[in-house]
Amino acid sequence: MIQLQPNPSSKSESNKRNMLLQALHRRGSASRLHLARALHISNSRVCDLVDHMIDESLLIEEQVEGDRRGRRGVSVRLNPEFGQLVGFDMEAKRLRMVATDFAGNIIWQNRQPLRPPKDRQSLVDEILAFVQAGMREIRGQ
Repeated sequence: MIQLQPNPSSKSESNKRNMLLQALHRRGSASRLHLARALHISNSRVCDLVDHMIDESLLIEEQVEGDRRGRRGVSVRLNPEFGQLVGFDMEAKRLRMVATDFAGNIIWQNRQPLRPPKDRQSLVDEILAFVQAGMREIRGQ
């Protein structure tokens, strides 16, 4: 049986894209040069990655305002309109569900106390009902 190995350059590119997305998630916005320095990736490679990610609508550019001389800087940031992320958290006494835009801004959240279950199935049913109701509410926005 032949096993196909992923192309090392595609894995490397995927890792760099992920690093770039994580850096922008933490920082909010940054210039290409700042990202290149912070991530120890060549400036030309960062520019290529950013351009592709802008074409995919993952990132958006924003002009940097200020009174500096010379060429105006252009920062990039995550495009909040790209999509939404949903997270679910369960603790011993509560359930929590959060929806964010792609940039990480909370757009919806809900908490509910968790009653001691009668049995395993009733616990699963309560969790599923909470998640399903939350998804209906998120979709309704």
